[in-house]
Amino acid sequence: MKDKEIKRVTKEHVKKLLSRPTDKNDPMYIYAKILLEGGKPNLEQKEAFNKQVDKIFEPLKKTIKKIHENNDEGKKFRGEIITDIIDLDEYLEEIILKRYIKEEYKKEFEDNLLNDESFSSALKKKIVFRSGFLENYKGLKKDIEYLYLVRNIVAHRKYSPTTETIMVLNKKGGMEDIKSLKKAFDETYTKTIEILKEVIKKVNYLSDT
Repeated sequence: MKDKEIKRVTKEHVKKLLSRPTDKNDPMYIYAKILLEGGKPNLEQKEAFNKQVDKIFEPLKKTIKKIHENNDEGKKFRGEIITDIIDLDEYLEEIILKRYIKEEYKKEFEDNLLNDESFSSALKKKIVFRSGFLENYKGLKKDIEYLYLVRNIVAHRKYSPTTETIMVLNKKGGMEDIKSLKKAFDETYTKTIEILKEVIKKVNYLSDT
């Protein structure tokens, strides 16, 4: 702590410090007492005071650092989840293209419709769900819904970093551990993509069925 910062200590703060039960040999007590009496601490007393302040605030610095690290990790998880959902979208798009669009029109349809921002993930999901191709895969629709739900949670809701993890507000207003959320998301995502690959192999153009 610099001298100009130390000088900001008011008599009121000093009195509060002196009124607390403390060791009379405590560097902070000695320093505060000297200031209250209008004296000027010597170099040794200043150094002892600064060491004591550093000792007190070192755990706080570590706590703040850990919170920042967890916040950065939360942002990283957020980016990974959003990227995975973009990939999931592409699998749904492939089902739509194979099922409903003739080969010669696929690129035009993809460029002008599928890639348009108004052709949302929700719309792609609805089309694929109604196609009937997922019916034979128990729990697949539910897993896809879950993946999009997690994406919406991490993309649009507030974060609350702690020393242990990042808590994120869920749809019901409660808090969830983002590390646990990411682990569950990854497990569901891996399983879902493998099944969708199987689905795509079985999809035929509508007129061929």
